[in-house]
Amino acid sequence: MATKGTRSTKIKFQPTENHRRNYSQIAYEFALEAVSEKHKHKHNKFVRLASQRHLDDLKKKNWLFEYSTIHANNVCDFIEELPHIEGVWETPTITLEPPQIFILCVVFGWRRPDGLRRFTNVYIEMARKGAKSTLTAGVALYCLCCEEEVGPQIIIGATTGEQAKKVFNPAQQMVKKNADLREAFGVEAWARSITCQDSGGFVQCINSKSSTQDGWNPHVGILDELHAHKERGLYDVIRSAFGSRKNPLMWCITTAGYILDGVCYEQRTLVDKILHGLVEADHYFGIIFTLDEGDDELDPRVWIKANPMLGITPTLDSMETFAIEAAASPDSMGEFKTKRLNIWTTAKGGWVNIEAWKQCKGEV
Repeated sequence: MATKGTRSTKIKFQPTENHRRNYSQIAYEFALEAVSEKHKHKHNKFVRLASQRHLDDLKKKNWLFEYSTIHANNVCDFIEELPHIEGVWETPTITLEPPQIFILCVVFGWRRPDGLRRFTNVYIEMARKGAKSTLTAGVALYCLCCEEEVGPQIIIGATTGEQAKKVFNPAQQMVKKNADLREAFGVEAWARSITCQDSGGFVQCINSKSSTQDGWNPHVGILDELHAHKERGLYDVIRSAFGSRKNPLMWCITTAGYILDGVCYEQRTLVDKILHGLVEADHYFGIIFTLDEGDDELDPRVWIKANPMLGITPTLDSMETFAIEAAASPDSMGEFKTKRLNIWTTAKGGWVNIEAWKQCKGEV
């Protein structure tokens, strides 16, 4: 790890051998940009707080946790070796963008004294078409092949089997299209599972009914579109099954939704408290990409706060089209706010911003 300087001294991470890029440095510079007043228009308060947390942790001395450049770079390098599985791209393999690199480096770079991951819980919330599923598919394959876990079970759950396949299918296609991955780790893609001969593990979708999910011993539990879970049963079943794993990971991805008494909004509220320093939870990483209070939803300049890869995915043209429709229709505006700008609302087609509504409690 690079030597930590004073608060005004920038950290320089030494690149490790045989990596495409110095991912830890990219993540660090993303965090510096996020907390800078100069770039406040690009990053909302949650991203700024998550970035400041990482920067503050890097400055701590004689702390329980240590940042490992090697582990951070390894996961990014692994995922950039994976192929695109749909669309037309300039390169045959994935190129991670700074927001994705930041997430990966923080989650996999921070280590406990025993060398295992510091973070066991991850909550990522951003607008639709932010490549959450593709990134998560890469994480699933990395944890299957590279974490030195014996018999890792990587399970993917959602409210429906089709939704769970939004993560499983990209991982399956990545394996099918990458002969080097198959040869290096003995990975095979089957109709309903992905197996790894080297680790003895597998990736598999699970039934959405929590009552049928006893007996799993997951290394990684992935829940897609957590906002759609009306009940917390599946979340609790997976969390409780981690008992015998020393290096578990609960990885939740979602867009905003409408269910305020569900597990997703509960976890979002917890992330809010952690980032604001109201709850100390060194095991929990959370980041939320959304607009700040007072932002004009129809102003293209603020859309990047909810869509950190705007221009790549989604395209600016598509966002402009959705905005035109939203301005003309209340129902379209509700969908635009919730799914394209990641703003929680009271109901489908609703106009009430939940964060603004909470501020009005008690007022006449």
